[in-house]
Formats: sequence, structure tokens, C-alpha cells
Amino acid sequence: MNLHRRLLMLLLMTNPLLVAGGLRADGPPSLVGEAREITVVGRNPTPGFMVHLDADRADRTYLGGEKMTFTVRSERAGHLYLISWSAEGKATCLFPNQFQQDNRIEVGKGVMVPSVEAKFDLEVGPPYGAEVVKAIVTPTPLKQLPLDELVKAPATPLEEGRAKTIFVKQRAEEKPESWAEHHIVVYTADPSKPRPMPQPRRVGLFIGLCKYRCGRVLPLSAPGNDARGLCEALALDAAVVLVDEKATLAEIERVFREEIVAKTRPGDVVFIYWSGHGGRSSSTDKEEKDGYEEYLVPFDGDTDDSRRTMLGDNAFGRWMQDLDGRRIVVILDACYSAGQHAGAKGAKSVPTVAEGHLFSRVLRRVSGQKDVNQKDVAFLASSTATQISMERRDGKHSVMTHYLIEFIKQSKSPLSLDEVFAYLKVKVPAYVESNYRGSTQMPVLIDLTTKPLFLNK
Repeated sequence: MNLHRRLLMLLLMTNPLLVAGGLRADGPPSLVGEAREITVVGRNPTPGFMVHLDADRADRTYLGGEKMTFTVRSERAGHLYLISWSAEGKATCLFPNQFQQDNRIEVGKGVMVPSVEAKFDLEVGPPYGAEVVKAIVTPTPLKQLPLDELVKAPATPLEEGRAKTIFVKQRAEEKPESWAEHHIVVYTADPSKPRPMPQPRRVGLFIGLCKYRCGRVLPLSAPGNDARGLCEALALDAAVVLVDEKATLAEIERVFREEIVAKTRPGDVVFIYWSGHGGRSSSTDKEEKDGYEEYLVPFDGDTDDSRRTMLGDNAFGRWMQDLDGRRIVVILDACYSAGQHAGAKGAKSVPTVAEGHLFSRVLRRVSGQKDVNQKDVAFLASSTATQISMERRDGKHSVMTHYLIEFIKQSKSPLSLDEVFAYLKVKVPAYVESNYRGSTQMPVLIDLTTKPLFLNK
């Protein structure tokens, strides 16, 4: 029985049940067909704030007959809409609805769908598989979804193509910084079969940049070896390595937001590694109190057009939100200063960056300090933001990455982040002080994981 037919029957019931379903839940998900197309179209590339959507099961996997609940939080007040797409690409507006007619959302205050007071449930039913669910928060009510139309039923089916049109018009009519969205995938399974219990997978994206298209960015020697070497040492289930001309901003985003997302599901461990230059540019973002936005430099990054061509901290935070539910380890072997010292990894003609700015801003967007994003994340940096990150004298590896690879390879037991950091904070400063007189380099670890996370198997 499909979703739309079931909804018609629900209207006659006192305590109705909304049936949800989708793609197969056995194995890494890969969104296909119309559901994926709509999800991509509905993205806001440059929102001015964050919205976070979550389900009531950490693995987001449900059996037929079980009930599911969604919670949405926003960094900015506005009007909330919650839309789901089945595996067949059929869209349904879940919120606002007959029992939750006020769709205003307050800053940081969770909106639960269905609420405790609502006289309906979201119950899982066929078709089983995966369902895309998207929350969107807008400054004013959507003209394309009149409230009086949505409050007539527990959920409102949307005719084919309408949801896609809504997002297209939203992007055309509203400034991107005025609205925000976030989507997740939930997995459903036949209750007559054992509950899917996939083993957590370890997947990574490794980026190494020695060469740059922009002549104002100095070339490096080690990052390509860094990316390939660490990928090999970690021995992951799946990995993508992007080096030099393959590491354009567009390709990094595609792999990060599509390929890595498709290879993983909630509970998996994702490693994001970057070796190369870092820097900063002036920012119009009022939250950037010092007037600058920190960035990482892709192959096609241009210091004269940094806002458009660099991977900034705002974009990095949005991309990480696509990995919501995964356990994430971000490893950055780059500096954020103007250091022109031989072997330094700071972009040419970039002013000095104050202590910890890139981390504080990315953390604000992805660590849950405003309770709108995932918390199971760790950051390992090669140096503080006021220090230069160095390559080794032989040019084969960057200093921190060399010792990271060395420690992983020589260990015969699983290594926790704390153990790795304890090793690095001794080895890295000692090498730099001995080989680069007058320079210091101290790695930084910010660990927000909910349970111990091991770098090796």
C-alpha cells in the first residue's frame, strides 16, 4: 500500500498513522532517481545560519510498525517546513499539519514532529528502504505552501514536482543568507526479517596539495605523499585521495557531499584529511568578530578571489553537516599564518591569523555549541593558528603527518586519539625546534567524540 493511498485512509481515523518508506537499508545507501535530484536542488549553498534535523534513533534505522519522531532546531527564528520523499520520489509535507498548525520556530528551541500533544504518529510501513527528510526554515511563510492547505490533514501529499519547484523558487526569490535547510536519510526494513545490523565502516577523504594554479600560492613538496601515506596507514574500508589538480574546490565538494555521504551511514567513522596551505580573507559575516574568514586553499584557489574560490570555514561547517550521524575525525596539516619560511604551509601574502580562529568557528558550526549540529566529531591540527606548520627537511612528509603515520604503523594495538596526540605533542615540537631555529609548532586536539575513537583497526 503506497503512502498516498494510506494517507487518504488516515483522514478517517481518530489517531492516524503516517506510513514512511524508501530505499533498501542493507549496505551503504546511495540516493538515486528523483529523491536524490530533489535533495540536491533543495540545497542552499550559502545560508546565513544553521538548521539541524535529527531522528529519534541514532542509527536512523526502523522496522515496519515502529514509530519515528523528528526534531528540528534552528540558529535563527523563522517558519519551519518538514518534507519527506519516499524511495519512489513522492513528496509529503509532514509539518505544519492538522495538529501542529503554528509552524514558527524559535532560536535553539526544538520542534518535535509529531509533538507529544499531536494526535497522530509516524509509523513505518512499506515500501521499505530509505527516505529523504528535509527541514527548511524561512524568514516568512512560503507562498508555495499556503498554511491553510497544510493544516487540513496529519500530512499533505505534494503533487509530482511541486516540492522541487518550491525550492527552486525559494532560491530565486530569497537571499541565500535568509533561509537554511538540512536533510537526513532514514532507513526502514521489513519487520519479518532480522533488524539490519551493519558493521560500522571506516571511510576517508584525503586531500594533498603541492601544486596550485594560482602563481601567488607557493608550491609545497610533502602534501601528496602525506595524503597517500596516511590513507595507506589507516587501512580504511573505502577512501578517496585527491592530489594537486584533482583537488579543485568543485571536486572536493562533490566527493565530500556526495561520494563520501553515499558510502557511509550513521555510526560509520569518517576521516577528513587535508595537507596544504591555509589562510584567511576579509568577511562580511557579522559573526566573524575580527572581520576575517579562515580558509583552506584548493588547487584552483585564487588569493584575489578567496571568497569564491577557497574552502572557507562557513562552507566547511555546512559540508560536515551532510555527514550528520557519522563519527568524524578532521585532520588538518596546514597553517593559517603568513609564514614564508622554507617548508612553511601558509598561503603567500596572507596576514597572520589570531589564535584558534578556524577551529573556534568551525566548531561553532559543527560541534553543537548552539545545539544545532552533530557532536561526535574530533579535530586534530598540526599547529595552533598562530604557528607555522612545517614540512620535514627531506620534503617527503609534513612534520605532524610523518609522526602520525609512523605511530600508526609501529603500533600493534588500537590507538585512541588521546594516545596519538600524546605522541605527536612530544615528537612534533622537538623536530621543529631542532630543524627550524626560532620556530615552534604544537599540534592541537579538540575531541568531542561521545566514546573512544580509534585511528587504526
